[in-house]
Amino acid sequence: MKQASKKSLPQPGRPHPLAVRLCAVRDYLSGMTQKEVCEKYDLPDRSVISLWKRKYATNITAMKKKGHKKRRPALSQLEESLESEVARLRLELQQERVARQVAENGLKKAELRATYSEMMIEMAESEYGIDIRKNSAAK
Repeated sequence: MKQASKKSLPQPGRPHPLAVRLCAVRDYLSGMTQKEVCEKYDLPDRSVISLWKRKYATNITAMKKKGHKKRRPALSQLEESLESEVARLRLELQQERVARQVAENGLKKAELRATYSEMMIEMAESEYGIDIRKNSAAK
């Protein structure tokens, strides 16, 4: 355990301030382990957390749930909707990237086709000595 500062520890024979006890219980119920809470508030023993939880926890069902030490804190509806929106946007972004890649590949093919056509026309004109390109003056 880390060295506690004299400020955070109560004097011998005096209890921790109520604010410290309530904050420690809140942190524990929100998902921190007893060890983490003890280190954060410089508590001498993990059993203090259990005592305070029984005494100060206002939500009885939260106290009775098992496995609360490492559980993920419950998300509000807003957080859940934001997470689903982020997931939807990530999927949409991935689809847009794929569509852009397909379009870029199509453009490259079209450019190559145009270049090859130009080369073939130039070769045919030089080989046979006739103009293959359209004459804009002729009607």
